[in-house]
Amino acid sequence: MLTAKSNRRHFLQMAAGLTAGIALSACAPATAPTTTTTTTEGGEQAPDAAAAALVFSMWGDLFSVENMQKVLDTYETDNPGVSIEIEHYAFGDYNQKIPLELAAGTGPDVISTVDLIAPQLIKANRALDLTPYIDLYQTDVGKDVSEIYFPAALDIFSRDGKLYAIPYYVDPSIMWINKGIFDEAGLDYPSADWTWDQFLDLARQLTVDESGNNASSADFNPDAISQWGISTHTAYWDSWLKANGSSPWNADETASNLLDPKSVAALTLIGQLSWERLALSSGMERMVGAEAGYFAFGTGKVAMNFNASWIMSYLGEVDPLVQVIPLGPAGEVHGSRLHSGGYTINAATESPDAAFAFATFFSGSEQRLGQAIEVSEAHWGGIPANLELFESDLFQNSGKGPELNNLFKDALQSASVFSKSTAANELETTINQIMEEPWNARETMDIMPFIEEADAKVTELLQAAATA
Repeated sequence: MLTAKSNRRHFLQMAAGLTAGIALSACAPATAPTTTTTTTEGGEQAPDAAAAALVFSMWGDLFSVENMQKVLDTYETDNPGVSIEIEHYAFGDYNQKIPLELAAGTGPDVISTVDLIAPQLIKANRALDLTPYIDLYQTDVGKDVSEIYFPAALDIFSRDGKLYAIPYYVDPSIMWINKGIFDEAGLDYPSADWTWDQFLDLARQLTVDESGNNASSADFNPDAISQWGISTHTAYWDSWLKANGSSPWNADETASNLLDPKSVAALTLIGQLSWERLALSSGMERMVGAEAGYFAFGTGKVAMNFNASWIMSYLGEVDPLVQVIPLGPAGEVHGSRLHSGGYTINAATESPDAAFAFATFFSGSEQRLGQAIEVSEAHWGGIPANLELFESDLFQNSGKGPELNNLFKDALQSASVFSKSTAANELETTINQIMEEPWNARETMDIMPFIEEADAKVTELLQAAATA
């Protein structure tokens, strides 16, 4: 059942002055697994949980909670003696409140977590080491864990050969192409080997003013744009660095690499898209209102959109193609940020076997995915991290269908995690805040002072995290 968490609210009031990544002390580990197995809906073997009362955390609106409850009710029916209570927060609060609860030695048994906050939980010993449970699971199902889940998703939640979460979704950053706009302009769709120069040329040709002049024309009116060549989610800025043969920080994530000339070129390109009026920036969003950003791509106002797969829900009647990000002049590997969500088990749980059984079952649950698809206007429930669920007819026929869904699998091959530092969430926020002005400016700016500020702050955050 869904209940209020008055005890946790009281704790949060007392801890209001703390930040989510601070004061996470070690806790007693859960006992070793004693799991046996039963058959799951997918035909594999999943751990058989003894009687237990579990708390499962999630974010989202109340509508999402109500629909999730239907899936949990079925799980309880199929697993007598197991009860599951939902702990729910809005996403804006979730990443702060869950670590605070865990710091107090409380918190849910099974935690929906994402790649940006998982490092905090792992380093603070708040995430149960699932390795012994996985070893038993692999023996029971006769498969290596890398044959059950996308290996890249497992890497996000792994440290020193140990696994700390069961991945349930994956999402690479990718370039969406509006085929109709390209067809109308008589332009070929981008190929996998396209470059920044080719990308910029296309963006200029496909940015059109109300008189039909594109951005390559001397008569182009940048204050009367009716169609943009590109909209880009600047939260994925690191993808452009990777596509130019660079990275935001050094290999052990102790210092910034933003002043590397290849990094500077990538950060400048993001600004250039706005300065040339090729991108739908925040300033331009005010001009088009509700058609801003990813909404604009779905209404046919934008030719290309660099984003993740979740904009499937906003595609409308657009017939899309998915392509990798273009290569920079110094790049050899197409950049893509890999997002992933996982089910982390609280290291202090009193029911580790039941929690693990629930997490493994739920990550491959057709009912859970089916419920998500059913309530989505786009009939889309996200990309499953479970390989069997990915290949299922249910997923393959969701959204825009198999042709598009299978392209995500190719994109996942070159995607990499944003950061494994405990400062990952703060790094994301800090960079976006510092670079917001030059990346959304309507005139050319000197971007170097902003990059230098970001470089200093990134090194500060990484070093503090490394020595904490």
